[in-house]
Amino acid sequence: MKRRPWFLACLPPLALVMLYLGYSLDFPRLDQWEFVLFLDKAWTGQLTFHDFWAQHNEHRLIFPRLLMLVLARLSHWNIRWELAANLLLGTGVFGAYMACSPKGRWILPLVSLAAFSMAQWQNWFLGWQMQIFMSLLATLGVLLLLSPRTTREGHGGPRPTLPGPSWFRFILSMALATVATCSFANGMVAWPLGLLLLLLCEPAPRRPRMALAWCGVGGLVAAGYLYGYHPPDYHAAPLAFLHHPLTFALYVLVYLGQPVAGFSLPLAMGAGAIGLALWLWRTCRAPRANALYLALGLYTLMSALITAGGRVEFGVEQAMSSRYITLATPLWIALIATFPPGLPGYRERLQVFMLVAFFLATSIHGAYRWTERYHAMAPARAALLRGEDHPGYRFIYPPAPETILQRRPILVRHRLSIFAARE
Repeated sequence: MKRRPWFLACLPPLALVMLYLGYSLDFPRLDQWEFVLFLDKAWTGQLTFHDFWAQHNEHRLIFPRLLMLVLARLSHWNIRWELAANLLLGTGVFGAYMACSPKGRWILPLVSLAAFSMAQWQNWFLGWQMQIFMSLLATLGVLLLLSPRTTREGHGGPRPTLPGPSWFRFILSMALATVATCSFANGMVAWPLGLLLLLLCEPAPRRPRMALAWCGVGGLVAAGYLYGYHPPDYHAAPLAFLHHPLTFALYVLVYLGQPVAGFSLPLAMGAGAIGLALWLWRTCRAPRANALYLALGLYTLMSALITAGGRVEFGVEQAMSSRYITLATPLWIALIATFPPGLPGYRERLQVFMLVAFFLATSIHGAYRWTERYHAMAPARAALLRGEDHPGYRFIYPPAPETILQRRPILVRHRLSIFAARE
């Protein structure tokens, strides 16, 4: 009986690995065709720091590009190495979630179901998306380092047992916030969240010095990030959400609710409203005691507001993109972590049962969506090997399918990806 939670917690990652083994693609797709030019420079000795720093959409991808380059060097750009890296980063995220959670054994399978949900299929099965896992993992590290260690006792919520961070943890958290920022654009929110935790949790004598140092370093990182920055063409105007207030609000709610109801837009909208209300009610009553859970929820809420501000003109349906689920999950982890230990009441048990049912349904739906895409793209592999045109290329790189054949010679010349073993 004692081993049952661990056994149940192993099932979601095991299901994901099985899906990897049966339905992973071993050739580039989507933004990876932009990375082909980066690899061409690397293999011809023309790579510079500017290539790492160069803006991709709204992101500065220094650390993801560095990791992808290392993996490409080691494997001749075997795409499955990147998928394995995604799985390892996702496992790290799961470990961080568990560090944020109370000690009850019942919570382990539920957090595993959320962290390894196959509803995140766009991130799991595209190596390029390691940027999201890297940024989230670094941000979770910041929140854990700056939060006092806590214990759960009774119904009073988490109680701090240790003071705020040491200077070593503080400096390490600044390094992780920089990694988060330079891995994915929304990693920038690690800085205001870190400041919030310093103000809530840091003992008064050190608080001003740490807050000032944090703001100074964060300001320098932000200034460097924004130097030469230009908004992507597809972004809405900065205040466009004021012209679409209802769409903006609904977009945010769908974004928040997708981890538990990603198979239905109306259900995701309702789940987002309920989840937001529960999180506010549970954390804002005692913000100091619930500082970590307040920060987790704010991470998701701020990500939703930023994304909605830039994409509100695309409509509410765009919030159902699978890649956002990874960034929306921390809100639900915060809700799970604020359940009382032992689930003493009927109401709490019912809530957990509903969460399990919705997480499971969303994960199964995500697995179906990915296998559907896999079958649409897989036939194009043979055509890519032969150098022939194929209608399936529109699924591999929708913005410009003709780019695939234009950049194929780079892969052939350097023996990369599916051409690595060919003479």
